[in-house]
Amino acid sequence: MDEVSESLVNKSDIESEEKVSENEQIDDMKEEELLDAAIRVAEKKKKLAALMVMDNHVTDDIRMVKQLIAPFSASENDEASEWVLNFERICGDVNESSNFKLRCVRMLMKAGTEADLFMRVDKSKTYDEFKGNFLKTFGRSNSTADVVLLSKETFFNPEKNSVMGYILRMEEIAMRADIEEKLTVQFIIDGFRDRSSSIALLYSASTIGKLKELARQYEALRKSTQTNFRRTGMTASGNDRSQVRCYNCSAHGHYASSCPAPKREKGSCFQCGSMQHQVKDCQQKPMSAQRSVDTASNPPMDDREENNIFVPIVNQRY
Repeated sequence: MDEVSESLVNKSDIESEEKVSENEQIDDMKEEELLDAAIRVAEKKKKLAALMVMDNHVTDDIRMVKQLIAPFSASENDEASEWVLNFERICGDVNESSNFKLRCVRMLMKAGTEADLFMRVDKSKTYDEFKGNFLKTFGRSNSTADVVLLSKETFFNPEKNSVMGYILRMEEIAMRADIEEKLTVQFIIDGFRDRSSSIALLYSASTIGKLKELARQYEALRKSTQTNFRRTGMTASGNDRSQVRCYNCSAHGHYASSCPAPKREKGSCFQCGSMQHQVKDCQQKPMSAQRSVDTASNPPMDDREENNIFVPIVNQRY
């Protein structure tokens, strides 16, 4: 009897121990599941934080690009190919990712314009696809001949552009077609229409980059030359007016337009107006003291001088 009771007790203890062991295993499994869940949550939080940082970075990049280029509005003044080139150049310095460029270029289609409507109907999934559709819709075909003609007809205007601004403008025009860089440099130099010796500074340039290096130096030299020219002109027309010679009577101190003497026929003698001889052979004495002012130091102009009057152009390129 005692043995039976003891056996039952032992069996009960074993069952209790097994039950405790099972409970512990269940608890361990639950704890492990909780730990796994906690790890997954931690990993997701980490990924979320990284995505938020990345998104903030992309947002900053987009903001930077939007500050560097104006939105495209598809107006008559907007050149699609030029705009795309500028956009890609700016993105190359900020973020070259294709996804970034696609996201960014969509945001740069100006609201309320044809560009905005295009963005709404375009189904492009990549930037290259968007670019192709964009140029097909808004691009203008520019032949090399058209670009060359435009380059030749675009001149420097100091009232509207700086020297550097003009060079950049001409560079942008040249980018519309496949034009040799040396030819573009020639168009730029010719476009300054500078007949002074200052332009010689640019003749050493064979690339647009070299022109840009010389731009500020040339602009300063150009302004200095113009200032000196104005001062010289003011002196000649004001303080030194006595050196002005009349082509009608050969006297000094006034112009032919205000000459009090009768109008002389072209080719006649400066002294007496005769067509039979030249002033060097004239036997007539000067008519008045006023007419012979400074004749000792400034002899009358020979008839042949009148036909050979010219204004020299210094350092012409051609």
